[in-house]
Formats: sequence, structure tokens, C-alpha cells
Amino acid sequence: GINVDPSLNVPDPTDLKRISYIDQRKRPQVKWMVRTICRLVGVDVDVDHDETNVKPNTESDAPSSAKRIHLIDIGGGRGDLAMAVAACLAQFAAITSHVTVLDVNESSLRAAADRAASAGLTNMSF
Repeated sequence: GINVDPSLNVPDPTDLKRISYIDQRKRPQVKWMVRTICRLVGVDVDVDHDETNVKPNTESDAPSSAKRIHLIDIGGGRGDLAMAVAACLAQFAAITSHVTVLDVNESSLRAAADRAASAGLTNMSF
């Protein structure tokens, strides 16, 4: 899967306070939200313990009928949650998904768009 770990999105990787925040709060929040959103749309995923890679548990975890999903992340900043959800949902052929990130901070949105493009996530807009 696509590695969407929030630590890859830190503007200054030497900022130990920010890295600590990601390890203790942000990463667990993103993992919980990805699991919760995926359950809500009817898919089961495995979010591994060390990183924020997401993948279907089994082929049978795919939805039984086609679904169209559009999620909006309001105040999404640099897109940590949105990218994790977009990467997860993109793995299911029966799901057509799009994730839109809204934020007042234009530089955060530009950084998120650049990161999504480099990760090959085409189901996102900013």
C-alpha cells in the first residue's frame, strides 16, 4: 500500500516536539479514523502497527456492490487524514472515491496537494 504516515508530512523533520506529537497523538488518531471511516463504508482494513499503511484484510472484504463516496475533510491542513482515507478507499475496485480537503491555510493545502501527487493519489482535490 501507499505509506501515508503523518511523520512523512512534517515540514521540519528535526522538530522533536512535532515528531513526539505525531507519535503520541496524530498517528493513533489517523489510524482510528481510517478504520472507522472504512467500516462506515462497509470495508474492513488492516492498519499496521508501525506505520500508517492500509490494506484490505482479504479480497472478500471488498464491498459486494459498487459504491460512490465523496468525503470532505474540513480543516484538513496538510492532509494527513485525507490521504490515509484516500489511499485506503482507492484499493477497492468496487468503490469510486474522492476526498476533498478544505483549509484556510493555502501553504498547507499546497503541501498536501504536492504530497498526494507524489504518492500517486488521484482521488483527491484541495
